[in-house]
Amino acid sequence: MNEAKVSKETMETALKKAPSRPRTGKSRVWHYFEETAEMKAKKCNLCGNIIMASGGNTSNMRSHLKHKHPEALEDCDTYVPEEV
Repeated sequence: MNEAKVSKETMETALKKAPSRPRTGKSRVWHYFEETAEMKAKKCNLCGNIIMASGGNTSNMRSHLKHKHPEALEDCDTYVPEEV
């Protein structure tokens, strides 16, 4: 399998990019993607690939992370949000 290794600095930079609008969902997957001009597509902050993801569905984005950036998906799966 062809896994793209991503540096820790690249992951931290991707996480610093906030979603373009507040999300009601809690999925950390959104921190690795940003909106594109076409609303149904999202751009991966780690590699720049365009992923089709309509509405609030994160399935395609999670699949991309699983196959291309497994360390990022592990971060999403182990993340525990801080209580406000």
